[in-house]
Amino acid sequence: MKSKNLVFLSIFDNKTDLSTFLKEDRKDYDVVALYYGLKEKRFEKLSNKVNHIEKAGDGSIYSNFIDIWDRLDFSRYENVYFINDNLYDKIDVPLPKSVVIGWSFTCENMIKKQKQYTPKNIEPFKWSIDFEKNKKDKIAFLFLTTEDIHRPQHWHDFLDEGKDRATLYAHSKYQDRLKNQYLIDAQIPERFKTGWGTMGLVHVMNALLKNALQDETNKYFVFCSESCIPIFDFNKSYKNIFNIGKSWINLIGSPRGYEKMQNDKIAKREQLGLDKNRILKNEQWIILSREHAQIIVDHDHTENFKHLPIPDEWYHANVIRYYDNNFENNFINRSLTYLEWERFSPKVFKSIEAATPKSDYLFLRKIDY
Repeated sequence: MKSKNLVFLSIFDNKTDLSTFLKEDRKDYDVVALYYGLKEKRFEKLSNKVNHIEKAGDGSIYSNFIDIWDRLDFSRYENVYFINDNLYDKIDVPLPKSVVIGWSFTCENMIKKQKQYTPKNIEPFKWSIDFEKNKKDKIAFLFLTTEDIHRPQHWHDFLDEGKDRATLYAHSKYQDRLKNQYLIDAQIPERFKTGWGTMGLVHVMNALLKNALQDETNKYFVFCSESCIPIFDFNKSYKNIFNIGKSWINLIGSPRGYEKMQNDKIAKREQLGLDKNRILKNEQWIILSREHAQIIVDHDHTENFKHLPIPDEWYHANVIRYYDNNFENNFINRSLTYLEWERFSPKVFKSIEAATPKSDYLFLRKIDY
């Protein structure tokens, strides 16, 4: 019988004593190790004591973990413990009595997100949307989804009302599972491997912009997830976006010193004029003007951000600001989605009526099926 517990080690230091976690007679947990720059002799010793070990790739810890998650069957474990080797000497509880997380609560949330991505038993939505081709100014809705949109009828009614002033583009992680016809019709040709907190999300966002920019009537570009839902009808949302006439980029704060730590992980940051006082962090769900969308497509800086955890919350604001000399006047610091937090995850609502969004939001997250 296999263990119900997994210990995931991220190993950076050749000198750290790992004997506490690598007892040969252990029966209550398996060990998977991801190493960065281990010496050959130490690697050979560790190989005989863990269930699986491999060298980390070029991406962040998050993207490396998700890559392993996709290849190994971690889902069979009831508990996953994350141990960062520079915290070993601070741990004084025997595993696996307590969850020990070396990367804050972010990884716990990531596990929950990965586990919930199983095929959904939902009814097919067979209706398409006949978007009109005309010269009217339009809003491009750019969907990043895992599978189908949670409320297909609601979104269909919303987009159908604005079919003369809207376009739709989508990238779904599990495209073969889609049952929503208008979402199937909207898939872009590019395919990227995605996961929470990975560079794949940046590649998808940029590819969606590239496809949408081919239609010159698209003036604003709205990023949406499968779990968001419009609060107002299309006409009111359209009028709100065009009346403001700017990008919506909600800049969010971080703990003291965090910006400097993240800034240090950006490769060749001088290319973007970044220092510890100039790095921006933003929500992933943004609205971009055509000018800002064009900047993203014209200037590829993904290599600069590939070692940064959760790059989708750092990439776009920093790239746009560097190339837009009037950035401060060309965006509004506002969130387009309303959400409420429960512990460390967004609350899931049964309906719009169950939430209390203010009038300055356009969408609600997260909505249930």
